[in-house]
Amino acid sequence: MKPQREYFYTVNRAGELYHDGTRLTDPTFLSFFFKRIRRNTSDRHTTFRYVSPCGTELNYLDAVDAPFLFRARQGALLGIHGTTLVVPFAPDKLAASPAGGLYHPGPGATPGRVAGALLEELAAQIEAGDDGYVLTWEGRTIPLRQFHL
Repeated sequence: MKPQREYFYTVNRAGELYHDGTRLTDPTFLSFFFKRIRRNTSDRHTTFRYVSPCGTELNYLDAVDAPFLFRARQGALLGIHGTTLVVPFAPDKLAASPAGGLYHPGPGATPGRVAGALLEELAAQIEAGDDGYVLTWEGRTIPLRQFHL
């Protein structure tokens, strides 16, 4: 069996990807990398919560919070910061953390944190309800699920 190469990455709170202390900024590479992110369910390098497989390589990823950020909505799509990737916006899949973060599923159902102008836009539509927070979106009242990383 051919040995598998392993690389280690981190994402800071601003959604910036780093490898060996170098910030990676190429949108094509970031799109390729983030599109493949999944939870690390193996027994290897368990301190890295995510993995982005690429051929015979395993790219382990740890994130201060979620592995990527949603900063903008483009109609019915959410754009992943620093990439060309978009996912359909599904307000009923938004979740709030006890610390006040707002999250939405991205590629492979991996959670992304909502930030910046998008967070401000959505926060204006969120209110505290009897059983947690609710989002009022296009005339619908949507309870926000609880989210834990």
